[in-house]
Amino acid sequence: MEQNNKDYYRHLAYQLAQKLYRHEFYKTKDAAEFQFWCPNTLTKHVKQHKPKLSVNFKKNTFNCWVCDYSGTARKILHDHQISFDASKMDWEKQVINYDTNVELPPYDQIVGDVGEIHKIAYAYVKSRLNCTDKFIKEFEIGYYNYLDNGNVTATVLVPSYNKMLKPNFYFLHGIFNKSFKKNSDKKLGVVMFESKIDFNNKNLVLVEGPFDSLKLWTYGIQNTPLFGSSLSEDSLIYNYIKTYNINVTLFLDKDVSFSKINGMLEKLTSDNIVAKAFYPYNNFSFTDPAEMPASDVLINALKG
Repeated sequence: MEQNNKDYYRHLAYQLAQKLYRHEFYKTKDAAEFQFWCPNTLTKHVKQHKPKLSVNFKKNTFNCWVCDYSGTARKILHDHQISFDASKMDWEKQVINYDTNVELPPYDQIVGDVGEIHKIAYAYVKSRLNCTDKFIKEFEIGYYNYLDNGNVTATVLVPSYNKMLKPNFYFLHGIFNKSFKKNSDKKLGVVMFESKIDFNNKNLVLVEGPFDSLKLWTYGIQNTPLFGSSLSEDSLIYNYIKTYNINVTLFLDKDVSFSKINGMLEKLTSDNIVAKAFYPYNNFSFTDPAEMPASDVLINALKG
């Protein structure tokens, strides 16, 4: 770690100490970790004689070893109105600096004066999502002839961009062979529709697939797909969730078992992430988010 990082962490520690229960703070063996008197002392552990609140500015964590006060370093700085230089924070570098090497294949728009096959793709997207032309243009959904083992497959192409507005993923879905799908590689390092997500909005819905995700976006619901029914700790979206202290709602398909959903919730909560499952299927007759009706009850529940 460079000296300026060490000095900056100590600067943040000094500022934080001024806001907490006592002004003193203590540096541990790690140059990025400091111990403070927990602000919950007066109500949680009155007889505290040593600083028990550890904050690690490199790992982006804090935890009191006496009470249940814990979370991200970003959160504790934000809660106590302490600004920081993101360029000097290691966790920011880990989140932002990742490679985007996806090149979108040349594909055609499906809105406007287009060919007959494009109109078929347009009709498919409209029927599947019940969306406006404006939505199709905004998400740049188009038509693409995919060459698969010498055979041409007519597909709908859905692109995705990261927050630097560079392509980070694309998804193909067959128009006639609806089971045909092809995803770009390296999905753990991708947050689909990342450019659309406001990470200062603390609510994010996680769904299984791109069409599930698109359907919720038609309702203005901030979300991203997992490309399956599992959430890996090594994935970029998990990193974002922890870094930005995001509240998570799992909205998976009806056929996903309760034990699997509960296992994901337990993992999230063990990392101090506020998480819940959304399971509307007992009261509504649809089987996955892509089929969700335009119900104010459902939409408002997902928007939090």
